[in-house]
Amino acid sequence: MKEIFNNLQSREKSLLVILSAIVILGIILSSGTNLYSNLQESSQRLNSAKSDYDYVYSQAEVLSFNLAQQSFLLNAETAYATLDIMAKDYELINYVLTKNKSELKMVYILNDLERSLLFIEDSVKIIGIMPLSIEVSRLNEIKRFTVIFNTN
Repeated sequence: MKEIFNNLQSREKSLLVILSAIVILGIILSSGTNLYSNLQESSQRLNSAKSDYDYVYSQAEVLSFNLAQQSFLLNAETAYATLDIMAKDYELINYVLTKNKSELKMVYILNDLERSLLFIEDSVKIIGIMPLSIEVSRLNEIKRFTVIFNTN
């Protein structure tokens, strides 16, 4: 093979080198295009799967809230007891739960804002109702939270 290449004229050698470079470049470009196409397709499948997941998750969350709300309306006393236990677990200070026909009001002191938000989030999971209002009053370093749920 080497003898055949050496017997060729310089113009023929140049043409063979250029031809082999073009073939190699074509293979590289073809592979790159194929890889880019696969990447685009994978990205589209990922976005489709993500939107499907988000839809199912949001519907499950709505269903969970509806079930929690129905459970709360049927077993309000059990929910109140669960909230009281949770308040102790979160170490809320001066926790007071006031209930009447149209609203449920929780008042407590907790200096850790993150823990307070987690408590409210867990309360929503138990009650199944989003808070009507959340008020935070501050006196020096003490934060007093008032969370009101509309139970109608």
